[in-house]
Amino acid sequence: MNTTGNNRALKILTAILVVLLLGLGIYTLKFYNSVQDNERSMAREKEVIELELRDILRKYNEEIAGNKITERELSTAKGRIEQLLDSLDTSATNRDVLVNYRREIRHLREQRDALLQKTDSLVTANASLEDDKRAVTTAYTQTLEERDSLKKQNEELQKTIETTTALNVDSLSVNGIILRRSGKRVPNDLAKRIDKIETCYILKGVPKTNQGEPLVYIQVIGPDTRVLGERATVSFGDQTLIYSATETLDQVDSTMQHCIRIDPPSDKFQEGIYHVNIFEGKRLLGSSVLELK
Repeated sequence: MNTTGNNRALKILTAILVVLLLGLGIYTLKFYNSVQDNERSMAREKEVIELELRDILRKYNEEIAGNKITERELSTAKGRIEQLLDSLDTSATNRDVLVNYRREIRHLREQRDALLQKTDSLVTANASLEDDKRAVTTAYTQTLEERDSLKKQNEELQKTIETTTALNVDSLSVNGIILRRSGKRVPNDLAKRIDKIETCYILKGVPKTNQGEPLVYIQVIGPDTRVLGERATVSFGDQTLIYSATETLDQVDSTMQHCIRIDPPSDKFQEGIYHVNIFEGKRLLGSSVLELK
């Protein structure tokens, strides 16, 4: 009876031990498979992380190549990505490490988005500045053109004013005259008969000389090229004028005729052509000729 009982107990213990060993084997196999699956999963995760890092690196390289505005910030981020790639190859593969890499990738993406926003903002600002620069340049060019146009208009207006208001001679006439005792003057062109050469003219415009100064210089040149009359001289800079007579006027009256009479250089005038010039300073106002026979 005892022997039979012992055998039965041994069989039961053996069965229990077999079941335990079988359970342990199954658990061990499942645990091993789980570890293998986890390692494969982490390896794939590591590969995905590396691909993502390289993709971010590629995009940063493109940004650096096409954008000089934030090149320093982009280069710094690029250096960080390259460090992560180098450490990824040598670091232990576990869940905590992969989580840290995931965190770094998220941070890099956020940083890139911020840099791109900054770049877009700077590009927009630069475009606005370029527009402002073009507008200012256009306005400046227009201002120069308007200034040049206004300057030209003023110069033309000044010329018109000077032409309109400058002193000039009108109705200039030169005659040889015979003077009667009664005071009557008789025009004549015979050199031996005339007593004087008479130059008559009307002044118009505004004189440049001051009141009380000689205003008009009359120059009569004989056939021998000698100046008749006073034969006085006046200098204007490096120019000298020999004149026959002067006339000083307080004002210019465009209705008043002025006449200057010049005596002969001797008893009688010579035959030939006489040139008569009228000057305001060194500016020639008018000329005429008289031929005496």
